[in-house]
Amino acid sequence: MKRRQISIGFACFLTLLLHTTGFAAVPDTLVPGGAAIALQLDTDGVYITEFSEQAPAKAAGLKIGDRISEINGTPIQSAADIAPVVNRAAGARVTVEVRRNSRTARFSVQPRSLGGEWRLGLYVKDSVAGIGTLTYYDPSSGSFGALGHAVNSSSGTPVSIRGGRVLPVQITEIRRGEKGQPGALGGSCAEDAEALGSISENLPQGVFGALAQPLSTQESLPVAQLSEVQTGPASILCTVRDGPPQRYEVEITKVQPNADGLRTLQLRVIDPALLALTGGIVQGISGAPILQNGRLVGAVTHVLVDAPERGYGIFIGSMLEAAEQAAPAPVLAA
Repeated sequence: MKRRQISIGFACFLTLLLHTTGFAAVPDTLVPGGAAIALQLDTDGVYITEFSEQAPAKAAGLKIGDRISEINGTPIQSAADIAPVVNRAAGARVTVEVRRNSRTARFSVQPRSLGGEWRLGLYVKDSVAGIGTLTYYDPSSGSFGALGHAVNSSSGTPVSIRGGRVLPVQITEIRRGEKGQPGALGGSCAEDAEALGSISENLPQGVFGALAQPLSTQESLPVAQLSEVQTGPASILCTVRDGPPQRYEVEITKVQPNADGLRTLQLRVIDPALLALTGGIVQGISGAPILQNGRLVGAVTHVLVDAPERGYGIFIGSMLEAAEQAAPAPVLAA
Protein backbone atom coordinates (compact mmCIF):
# COMPACT_ATOMS: atom_id res chain seq x y z
CA MET A 1 0.00 0.00 0.00
CA LYS A 2 1.42 3.36 -1.01
CA ARG A 3 1.73 5.90 1.77
CA ARG A 4 2.46 9.58 1.67
CA GLN A 5 4.39 11.37 4.34
CA ILE A 6 2.50 13.91 6.42
CA SER A 7 4.46 16.92 7.53
CA ILE A 8 5.20 17.27 11.21
CA GLY A 9 2.43 18.33 13.52
CA PHE A 10 0.95 21.77 13.15
CA ALA A 11 3.27 24.17 14.95
CA CYS A 12 2.03 26.25 17.81
CA PHE A 13 4.73 27.39 20.19
CA LEU A 14 5.94 30.52 21.92
CA THR A 15 9.40 31.97 21.45
CA LEU A 16 9.88 32.82 25.03
CA LEU A 17 11.12 31.80 27.43
CA LEU A 18 -25.05 13.58 2.38
CA HIS A 19 -26.73 15.42 5.30
CA THR A 20 -25.60 18.08 7.62
CA THR A 21 -25.52 18.66 11.29
CA GLY A 22 -25.08 21.91 13.17
CA PHE A 23 -23.45 22.47 16.51
CA ALA A 24 -26.16 22.59 19.12
CA ALA A 25 -25.94 24.21 22.53
CA VAL A 26 -22.80 23.47 24.53
CA PRO A 27 -23.21 19.87 25.77
CA ASP A 28 -22.89 18.75 29.38
CA THR A 29 -20.82 15.67 28.50
CA LEU A 30 -18.37 14.78 25.72
CA VAL A 31 -16.19 11.87 24.72
CA PRO A 32 -12.53 12.87 25.18
CA GLY A 33 -10.32 12.15 22.16
CA GLY A 34 -6.57 11.68 22.20
CA ALA A 35 -6.26 9.97 18.81
CA ALA A 36 -3.64 11.27 16.40
CA ILE A 37 -5.27 12.37 13.15
CA ALA A 38 -4.17 13.85 9.86
CA LEU A 39 -5.96 17.08 8.99
CA GLN A 40 -6.12 18.10 5.34
CA LEU A 41 -7.55 21.59 4.84
CA ASP A 42 -8.59 22.88 1.43
CA THR A 43 -7.84 26.57 1.35
CA ASP A 44 -10.34 29.17 0.19
CA GLY A 45 -8.22 30.55 -2.61
CA VAL A 46 -4.53 29.73 -2.99
CA TYR A 47 -1.60 30.90 -0.88
CA ILE A 48 1.69 32.15 -2.31
CA THR A 49 4.57 30.09 -0.91
CA GLU A 50 7.52 31.12 -3.08
CA PHE A 51 8.60 33.18 -6.09
CA SER A 52 10.75 32.22 -9.05
CA GLU A 53 13.70 34.35 -10.09
CA GLN A 54 12.65 37.70 -11.55
CA ALA A 55 9.03 36.90 -10.77
CA PRO A 56 6.62 39.48 -12.23
CA ALA A 57 4.27 38.92 -9.27
CA LYS A 58 6.97 39.79 -6.75
CA ALA A 59 7.99 42.87 -8.72
CA ALA A 60 4.34 43.98 -8.69
CA GLY A 61 4.22 43.85 -4.88
CA LEU A 62 2.74 40.47 -4.03
CA LYS A 63 4.18 38.71 -0.97
CA ILE A 64 4.60 35.20 0.39
CA GLY A 65 1.52 34.40 2.47
CA ASP A 66 -0.86 36.41 0.29
CA ARG A 67 -4.07 34.52 -0.52
CA ILE A 68 -5.06 34.91 -4.17
CA SER A 69 -8.83 35.16 -4.42
CA GLU A 70 -9.32 36.44 -7.98
CA ILE A 71 -7.44 37.10 -11.21
CA ASN A 72 -9.13 39.41 -13.70
CA GLY A 73 -12.35 38.93 -11.77
CA THR A 74 -12.28 35.12 -12.02
CA PRO A 75 -12.43 33.36 -8.64
CA ILE A 76 -9.33 31.28 -7.85
CA GLN A 77 -10.00 28.26 -5.65
CA SER A 78 -7.20 25.90 -6.63
CA ALA A 79 -3.70 26.08 -8.06
CA ALA A 80 -5.01 24.69 -11.36
CA ASP A 81 -7.26 27.75 -11.81
CA ILE A 82 -4.38 30.21 -12.27
CA ALA A 83 -2.73 29.23 -15.57
CA PRO A 84 -5.90 29.25 -17.74
CA VAL A 85 -6.84 32.75 -16.58
CA VAL A 86 -3.34 34.16 -17.11
CA ASN A 87 -3.00 32.53 -20.54
CA ARG A 88 -6.37 33.90 -21.66
CA ALA A 89 -4.94 37.38 -21.15
CA ALA A 90 -2.42 36.57 -23.92
CA GLY A 91 0.39 38.64 -22.45
CA ALA A 92 -1.71 41.58 -21.28
CA ARG A 93 -1.43 42.79 -17.69
CA VAL A 94 -3.67 40.96 -15.23
CA THR A 95 -5.26 42.19 -12.03
CA VAL A 96 -4.54 39.91 -9.08
CA GLU A 97 -6.75 40.31 -6.01
CA VAL A 98 -5.35 39.00 -2.72
CA ARG A 99 -6.25 38.91 0.93
CA ARG A 100 -3.44 40.12 3.18
CA ASN A 101 -3.78 40.53 6.94
CA SER A 102 -7.60 40.55 6.68
CA ARG A 103 -7.51 43.23 3.98
CA THR A 104 -8.12 43.05 0.24
CA ALA A 105 -5.45 44.37 -2.12
CA ARG A 106 -5.19 44.42 -5.93
CA PHE A 107 -2.03 44.34 -8.01
CA SER A 108 -1.45 44.81 -11.71
CA VAL A 109 1.00 42.17 -12.93
CA GLN A 110 2.70 41.89 -16.31
CA PRO A 111 3.10 38.15 -17.06
CA ARG A 112 6.23 36.92 -18.79
CA SER A 113 6.42 34.28 -21.48
CA LEU A 114 8.08 30.98 -20.62
CA GLY A 115 8.00 27.93 -22.89
CA GLY A 116 5.02 29.21 -24.81
CA GLU A 117 3.00 29.90 -21.66
CA TRP A 118 2.41 33.09 -19.71
CA ARG A 119 3.61 32.99 -16.11
CA LEU A 120 3.38 35.15 -12.98
CA GLY A 121 6.48 33.55 -11.46
CA LEU A 122 4.98 32.25 -8.25
CA TYR A 123 4.44 28.97 -6.43
CA VAL A 124 1.20 28.38 -4.58
CA LYS A 125 -0.59 25.83 -2.44
CA ASP A 126 -4.30 25.12 -2.23
CA SER A 127 -4.28 22.72 0.71
CA VAL A 128 -2.53 22.31 4.05
CA ALA A 129 -1.92 19.00 5.81
CA GLY A 130 -0.46 18.07 9.15
CA ILE A 131 -0.84 15.99 12.28
CA GLY A 132 -2.95 16.99 15.25
CA THR A 133 -4.89 15.41 18.09
CA LEU A 134 -8.63 14.92 18.46
CA THR A 135 -9.87 16.81 21.52
CA TYR A 136 -13.48 15.70 21.79
CA TYR A 137 -16.34 13.98 20.04
CA ASP A 138 -20.04 14.69 20.62
CA PRO A 139 -22.08 11.51 19.99
CA SER A 140 -25.34 13.45 19.92
CA SER A 141 -24.34 15.55 16.89
CA GLY A 142 -21.32 13.78 15.38
CA SER A 143 -19.28 16.96 15.79
CA PHE A 144 -15.66 17.13 16.89
CA GLY A 145 -13.01 19.62 17.91
CA ALA A 146 -9.25 19.27 17.50
CA LEU A 147 -5.95 21.15 17.85
CA GLY A 148 -7.21 23.86 20.22
CA HIS A 149 -5.68 26.50 17.95
CA ALA A 150 -5.93 27.49 14.31
CA VAL A 151 -3.84 26.26 11.43
CA ASN A 152 -2.15 29.54 10.52
CA SER A 153 -0.71 30.95 7.33
CA SER A 154 2.82 32.32 7.17
CA SER A 155 1.40 35.72 8.15
CA GLY A 156 0.19 34.26 11.45
CA THR A 157 -3.52 34.46 10.69
CA PRO A 158 -5.87 31.45 10.45
CA VAL A 159 -5.88 29.85 7.00
CA SER A 160 -9.21 30.55 5.31
CA ILE A 161 -10.71 27.22 4.23
CA ARG A 162 -13.55 25.91 2.07
CA GLY A 163 -13.54 22.50 3.70
CA GLY A 164 -11.28 19.60 4.52
CA ARG A 165 -10.95 16.01 5.62
CA VAL A 166 -9.90 14.03 8.67
CA LEU A 167 -7.68 11.10 7.71
CA PRO A 168 -6.09 8.21 9.61
CA VAL A 169 -2.37 8.64 10.30
CA GLN A 170 0.40 6.31 11.34
CA ILE A 171 3.02 7.87 13.63
CA THR A 172 6.44 7.09 12.17
CA GLU A 173 8.73 9.57 13.90
CA ILE A 174 9.18 11.24 17.27
CA ARG A 175 11.54 14.20 17.41
CA ARG A 176 12.14 14.97 21.07
CA GLY A 177 11.81 18.51 22.22
CA GLU A 178 14.94 20.18 23.56
CA LYS A 179 15.53 23.61 25.04
CA GLY A 180 15.34 26.04 22.13
CA GLN A 181 14.17 23.38 19.66
CA PRO A 182 10.51 22.26 19.67
CA GLY A 183 9.88 18.55 19.18
CA ALA A 184 7.44 17.07 16.70
CA LEU A 185 5.59 13.98 15.58
CA GLY A 186 5.87 12.79 12.00
CA GLY A 187 3.63 10.32 10.26
CA SER A 188 2.27 8.89 7.05
CA CYS A 189 -1.15 8.39 5.54
CA ALA A 190 -2.16 5.81 2.92
CA GLU A 191 -2.75 7.45 -0.45
CA ASP A 192 -6.12 5.73 -0.75
CA ALA A 193 -7.11 6.35 2.87
CA GLU A 194 -10.83 6.82 3.40
CA ALA A 195 -11.79 10.04 5.14
CA LEU A 196 -12.87 9.66 8.76
CA GLY A 197 -14.73 12.94 8.80
CA SER A 198 -15.08 16.41 7.34
CA ILE A 199 -13.72 19.79 8.42
CA SER A 200 -15.86 22.91 8.28
CA GLU A 201 -14.06 25.53 10.38
CA ASN A 202 -10.49 26.62 11.11
CA LEU A 203 -10.76 29.05 14.02
CA PRO A 204 -8.40 30.51 16.65
CA GLN A 205 -9.96 28.04 19.12
CA GLY A 206 -9.38 24.95 16.96
CA VAL A 207 -10.40 22.93 13.92
CA PHE A 208 -14.02 21.77 13.91
CA GLY A 209 -16.19 19.47 11.84
CA ALA A 210 -18.03 16.17 11.94
CA LEU A 211 -16.95 12.52 12.10
CA ALA A 212 -18.51 9.59 10.32
CA GLN A 213 -17.95 7.45 13.41
CA PRO A 214 -16.35 7.78 16.86
CA LEU A 215 -12.54 7.67 16.95
CA SER A 216 -12.39 7.20 20.69
CA THR A 217 -13.29 4.33 23.00
CA GLN A 218 -13.24 6.61 26.03
CA GLU A 219 -16.38 7.06 28.10
CA SER A 220 -18.19 10.39 28.07
CA LEU A 221 -17.07 12.82 30.75
CA PRO A 222 -18.70 15.93 32.21
CA VAL A 223 -17.57 19.20 30.66
CA ALA A 224 -15.89 21.36 33.34
CA GLN A 225 -16.89 24.86 34.21
CA LEU A 226 -13.96 27.26 34.52
CA SER A 227 -14.62 27.58 38.26
CA GLU A 228 -14.06 23.81 38.58
CA VAL A 229 -10.56 23.87 37.06
CA GLN A 230 -7.84 23.96 39.72
CA THR A 231 -4.08 24.08 39.90
CA GLY A 232 -2.64 20.68 40.68
CA PRO A 233 -2.61 17.14 39.21
CA ALA A 234 -4.27 16.46 35.86
CA SER A 235 -3.70 14.21 32.88
CA ILE A 236 -3.72 14.35 29.09
CA LEU A 237 -4.70 11.78 26.47
CA CYS A 238 -2.52 11.57 23.37
CA THR A 239 -0.98 9.20 20.84
CA VAL A 240 2.76 9.48 20.33
CA ARG A 241 3.30 6.01 18.86
CA ASP A 242 1.12 3.35 17.28
CA GLY A 243 -1.78 2.12 19.38
CA PRO A 244 -4.64 3.71 21.27
CA PRO A 245 -4.26 7.01 23.13
CA GLN A 246 -2.39 6.81 26.41
CA ARG A 247 -2.94 8.81 29.57
CA TYR A 248 0.02 10.87 30.82
CA GLU A 249 0.28 12.88 34.01
CA VAL A 250 0.64 16.66 33.94
CA GLU A 251 0.27 19.47 36.42
CA ILE A 252 -1.88 22.55 35.90
CA THR A 253 0.35 25.27 37.29
CA LYS A 254 -1.90 28.25 36.69
CA VAL A 255 -5.46 29.04 35.66
CA GLN A 256 -5.65 32.46 34.07
CA PRO A 257 -8.89 33.68 32.50
CA ASN A 258 -8.01 36.10 29.75
CA ALA A 259 -9.64 38.15 27.05
CA ASP A 260 -8.97 35.83 24.10
CA GLY A 261 -9.51 32.61 26.08
CA LEU A 262 -6.72 30.85 24.18
CA ARG A 263 -4.11 30.32 26.90
CA THR A 264 -6.23 29.86 29.99
CA LEU A 265 -4.23 26.97 31.42
CA GLN A 266 -0.51 26.73 32.14
CA LEU A 267 0.81 23.16 32.14
CA ARG A 268 3.86 21.15 33.09
CA VAL A 269 4.43 17.56 31.95
CA ILE A 270 5.50 15.42 34.91
CA ASP A 271 4.96 11.93 33.48
CA PRO A 272 8.36 10.14 33.19
CA ALA A 273 7.20 8.03 30.24
CA LEU A 274 6.12 11.01 28.14
CA LEU A 275 9.21 13.00 29.07
CA ALA A 276 11.38 10.09 27.98
CA LEU A 277 9.55 9.73 24.66
CA THR A 278 9.04 13.34 23.61
CA GLY A 279 10.79 15.61 26.11
CA GLY A 280 7.43 17.16 26.93
CA ILE A 281 4.93 18.91 24.65
CA VAL A 282 5.63 18.52 20.94
CA GLN A 283 4.03 19.57 17.68
CA GLY A 284 1.40 16.97 16.85
CA ILE A 285 -0.16 16.64 20.29
CA SER A 286 -1.90 19.98 20.01
CA GLY A 287 -5.50 19.23 20.91
CA ALA A 288 -4.70 16.51 23.45
CA PRO A 289 -7.61 16.61 25.93
CA ILE A 290 -6.79 17.70 29.48
CA LEU A 291 -8.65 15.79 32.19
CA GLN A 292 -8.98 16.66 35.85
CA ASN A 293 -11.16 15.21 38.60
CA GLY A 294 -13.14 13.15 36.11
CA ARG A 295 -13.93 16.15 33.88
CA LEU A 296 -12.83 17.35 30.46
CA VAL A 297 -11.24 20.73 31.18
CA GLY A 298 -9.34 21.73 28.04
CA ALA A 299 -6.78 20.91 25.37
CA VAL A 300 -3.01 21.27 25.02
CA THR A 301 -2.12 24.05 22.57
CA HIS A 302 1.34 25.58 23.01
CA VAL A 303 4.82 24.61 24.09
CA LEU A 304 7.41 26.98 25.51
CA VAL A 305 10.47 26.76 23.28
CA ASP A 306 12.92 27.25 26.15
CA ALA A 307 11.13 24.72 28.39
CA PRO A 308 9.54 21.91 26.33
CA GLU A 309 8.04 20.28 29.42
CA ARG A 310 5.91 23.39 29.90
CA GLY A 311 3.17 24.92 27.82
CA TYR A 312 -0.36 26.20 27.62
CA GLY A 313 -3.85 24.86 27.15
CA ILE A 314 -7.18 26.27 26.06
CA PHE A 315 -10.22 25.97 28.31
CA ILE A 316 -12.75 23.52 26.84
CA GLY A 317 -15.54 26.08 27.14
CA SER A 318 -13.70 28.38 24.72
CA MET A 319 -13.57 25.62 22.12
CA LEU A 320 -17.23 24.74 22.57
CA GLU A 321 -18.39 28.34 22.34
CA ALA A 322 -16.51 28.67 19.04
CA ALA A 323 -17.98 25.38 17.78
CA GLU A 324 -21.49 26.49 18.73
CA GLN A 325 -21.22 29.41 16.32
CA ALA A 326 -19.53 27.43 13.53
CA ALA A 327 -21.19 26.58 10.25
CA PRO A 328 -22.79 23.15 9.83
CA ALA A 329 -20.38 20.46 8.65
CA PRO A 330 -21.24 17.69 6.18
CA VAL A 331 -21.32 14.27 7.83
CA LEU A 332 -19.76 11.43 5.88
CA ALA A 333 -21.75 8.23 5.69
CA ALA A 334 -20.22 5.50 7.84
